[in-house]
Amino acid sequence: MNPAGDPQGVQRKPVTPRKTLMPRAPSARRARTVLIWAIALSLLLHGVLLGGFHFGFSHFSVTQQPLQVRMIALPMPPIHPLSPAKPARRVVRRHHVARTIKTANQAQSAPVVSAPPMSTTEPVPVPGTVAPSPTPVAADTKPSPRIEQPATTTTLPAHFELQYHLLLGENGLPLGHASYVWIAEEDRYTLVSITQAEGLLALFQPGRLEQISTGHIRGNDLIPDDFEIQRGSDSADKSTHIHIDYTQQQATITHDGKQQTEPVPGSVQDILSVIFQLALHPPKTGTMLLYVSSGKEFKPYHVIAVGEERINTPLGMLRTLHLSWPAESDENAMDVWLDEDHNNAPVKIRIRQQGLGTLVQIITGMQ
Repeated sequence: MNPAGDPQGVQRKPVTPRKTLMPRAPSARRARTVLIWAIALSLLLHGVLLGGFHFGFSHFSVTQQPLQVRMIALPMPPIHPLSPAKPARRVVRRHHVARTIKTANQAQSAPVVSAPPMSTTEPVPVPGTVAPSPTPVAADTKPSPRIEQPATTTTLPAHFELQYHLLLGENGLPLGHASYVWIAEEDRYTLVSITQAEGLLALFQPGRLEQISTGHIRGNDLIPDDFEIQRGSDSADKSTHIHIDYTQQQATITHDGKQQTEPVPGSVQDILSVIFQLALHPPKTGTMLLYVSSGKEFKPYHVIAVGEERINTPLGMLRTLHLSWPAESDENAMDVWLDEDHNNAPVKIRIRQQGLGTLVQIITGMQ
């Protein structure tokens, strides 16, 4: 062995360092293959885009039916001639009534003089002279049964105002004042009553009580359509409204924001219109049955003709017809004196209220 440890006579080849393999450039054959595939793919895409390509899945195809369109002329709607416009109804506005009431209240402070007969140059038409209402009352509306001798009829001016003192008892403690305003326009009426409490009454009913009745005039009868009561402030919980539908024979009563319906038993009145209904058509003798609402359901009032009386008022001695109806169905008893020399104007009203005693309205002025 040589000093290097190799067997003698064995010669080793010199070790040459390994060369690092470098990526070879693609050959010409490979380049031709890629070019051929590119051309084939390009031709395929052009064929699809230009010539279309149809799949052979015929069982998925849906046979399309031809769409048929047919033009049909629509019939022309019938042309109805326009009905003539109804004349606009003049509405009595609340602010107008308020101004009238203010004037009436101011008149209370004027010196009291004897009242001349109220003008009847523009009377409310008497039976047979009033044209039918534009909104006729249902034909099946039956008048209330009346047990009476033939009643007399009268007329009312187109406009008048009445002022009253409000007393506790006959010639008693002053409680305030009240005013009535009557306005008639063609076949419609508006009635307004405003009571201003003072002194002791103001403790129980502060502010003022306002009542408004509106409706039709037919012959010598008042047919109320709406009745409104406003107590104190203008708020829903202080108001009551009644709308009467004679076709449906029912009344819708709205009170404290709640509604209810009540049947209408034939010819009816509200607590305000009934006084002037009696002025237009008072019974001379016997009894007259009326159905009246004071803001609730309609209840029977048996009006009794007491007879003629002469009463003393701030306007002097007046010849009156005294009518009375007793308390019925938890309602207040009431008496009214109609001035026979002044179109049956109510010159005295007495209400016997349960728990509050007797309230008296006595006339102080007529306009």
